[in-house]
Amino acid sequence: MGIRFLLFLIALIVGVAGSSSAQQASVARQQDPLYSGDPILVRVTTKGFDEDPQPTCEPGKLPLGLTLQSVGVRPSISSMTQVINGEVTSYRKVVYTYDFHLVAEKPGNYTLPPFTVKQKQRAVVTQPLNLQVQKIGNDNNMRASLVLPSAPVYTGQRVPIKIEWWYAGDPNDVRERIFRAPLFEQFSFITEPVAWNDTFLLIATKKGTIKLKARREKRKLNGREFLVVTASPLLVATQSGEYDLAPITVTMNRVTRWGRDVFGRKQPTAKVRLRAVDEARRLVIRPLPLDQAPASFAGAIGRGFNIRVEADRTVVRVGDPITLKIHLRGDGSLKSAALPSMSADYNLDSKRFRWPEGEIPGIVSGEVKSFSVTVRVLDESVAEIPPLAYSWFDPQLGQFQTARSDPIALRVQSAQMVRAQDVVSGAPKEQEQALAEQERGATSGGWAAVGSTRRYDLTGADLAIESSTDKLLINESQRYGGGLVRAGIYAAAPLLVVFAWFWRRRAEVDPEIHRRRKVVREQVEQVRQAAGLPRQEAAGQISAALRKVAAHANGAVRGEVDNLLTQCDNLAYAPVGGGAEPIDGELHRRALQVAQAMAKDES
Repeated sequence: MGIRFLLFLIALIVGVAGSSSAQQASVARQQDPLYSGDPILVRVTTKGFDEDPQPTCEPGKLPLGLTLQSVGVRPSISSMTQVINGEVTSYRKVVYTYDFHLVAEKPGNYTLPPFTVKQKQRAVVTQPLNLQVQKIGNDNNMRASLVLPSAPVYTGQRVPIKIEWWYAGDPNDVRERIFRAPLFEQFSFITEPVAWNDTFLLIATKKGTIKLKARREKRKLNGREFLVVTASPLLVATQSGEYDLAPITVTMNRVTRWGRDVFGRKQPTAKVRLRAVDEARRLVIRPLPLDQAPASFAGAIGRGFNIRVEADRTVVRVGDPITLKIHLRGDGSLKSAALPSMSADYNLDSKRFRWPEGEIPGIVSGEVKSFSVTVRVLDESVAEIPPLAYSWFDPQLGQFQTARSDPIALRVQSAQMVRAQDVVSGAPKEQEQALAEQERGATSGGWAAVGSTRRYDLTGADLAIESSTDKLLINESQRYGGGLVRAGIYAAAPLLVVFAWFWRRRAEVDPEIHRRRKVVREQVEQVRQAAGLPRQEAAGQISAALRKVAAHANGAVRGEVDNLLTQCDNLAYAPVGGGAEPIDGELHRRALQVAQAMAKDES
């Protein structure tokens, strides 16, 4: 009995081990050093699970000071089929990869508890992870700043904010600069597209990295000169409330030692991680006072709106359509600006005008939003299209404003039935009088005779196209100046064909190509003239010229253009000026060669 029980226990252990070994899970993290406040990538990889359903991956209870955020899961499925000695063998491999961002609030030693991966009744547990988190140092040469508007903010408003990076050191030493701003997790933003050669700021969020278009400038603070990079996105205030915004932070790697690679190019050999932290901010979003809104308010928020109305006709009959073009312009979100009811604020009287019901779509073109509305006049006494009212909410004033269009004068005639004789022209006056008497006689008894018809005789109407005998009997050989003129036309025809061929060849060249060639030639001259300027001014002029033609660069010179732009920008934005010293001759020669090469390619 004891031997049987021992054999059963061994078989049970082997079976459990075999079933559990079919599924595997491992955990890894990014390499040291690890810093407090920076996301640490943690990756869990599983093998041996089925393709469906997707396994779940949950961490154990986290210690205080650690937060974990899932950033995605990636399945990888591969299959292979082999045929050996007529025997077919199929193999299928399913791998799931789970990525997490781990953030430690403070430096210290932490233990990340094991992750549990489950699928149906099967579960696998990973090993725990030990973490040693370091503190990021502060850089006195660097600042981060979030600038909010001083005026009150209201729901529906597009709020301009500023995110600024200040740096008083050498920009050439900065590597991997990135912002972390929690407000990008709380609100939606409207941003400008970023071209490949634009200045930008990187904002790290849970859903990925956002690239914000920015501008560069120099400012002085407390006697020190800073390079300031500013991004200005629009925050969309969708819900009222009081929001406590955590401080934005910026981290970067500053190069502390440079070396040379095998090709002689500079490369960083030592870096230090640094950080700047802004102050906490508070944003209060107030609800719109809709109980005070006029009837002509349709959601527009901003400043300085105006309305202009155009009519396609001003002389109409009762019932004729009039197309009104309504143009809105203002400092605000035109996309969300709708058109209020045509009868709002006593715009149009429904007893005297008729217009389509329902929402009227508009088209935004630049700084104007246009609507097209068809109205009909119902009353002959109407003398004008009255001023149309349009209201918006001004967040700086905290109240609604209203603008009105100019009135449009109308001349409205009564509706008229067109009779058959109205379309007969050229008939003698005697016949017109006879027709009128016939019509009065037919209707004088109150009823027209059954089967009676009215005929309109065109006898006597002038229907001739040409009545001049001399013109009708002209000799055709004498038309268009006679035979001498015709001979000249025949002789000139081949010359015109040749001229037209050359003109067509010239016109086939795209005018845009002519414009681009002119721009490239002008920028080559700008690079050439930079040799006589001071070093910083020359670097800025070369950088601006190369950027204007860089979009047309081919792959052969694109890398050299990027290299030149980097060197010129470093000189142009260097915190210490170069005085009146000219730019390095070798750098100017390379820039001129690249510009001339792009001009040659464009031609």
